Amino acid sequence: MPALRQGASLTQWRGSLTAGAGLLASWTGVAPCVGSGPQWQGLTCDDSRTAVVSLNLSGLGLAGPLLGDWTPLQSLQVRLAGDALPAGP
Repeated sequence: MPALRQGASLTQWRGSLTAGAGLLASWTGVAPCVGSGPQWQGLTCDDSRTAVVSLNLSGLGLAGPLLGDWTPLQSLQVRLAGDALPAGP
């Protein structure tokens, strides 16, 4: 299931942040889209709730490297305006 691999990649990246990681407290569990619970902050899942399709964390003041395995997130639309992150992995 794509969401499991995507969740692992995103939580690994969150762990590498040097500022703002606490703002992503909703990022719990292993699959951001699976189940009926609330989605992770800033993420949009597809209609079938099986994959993350966009990530908008603009203006949260996040800082740090883009570490981790971004392969499961290849088709992800990302918005990070106003954060201190590099332009690409």
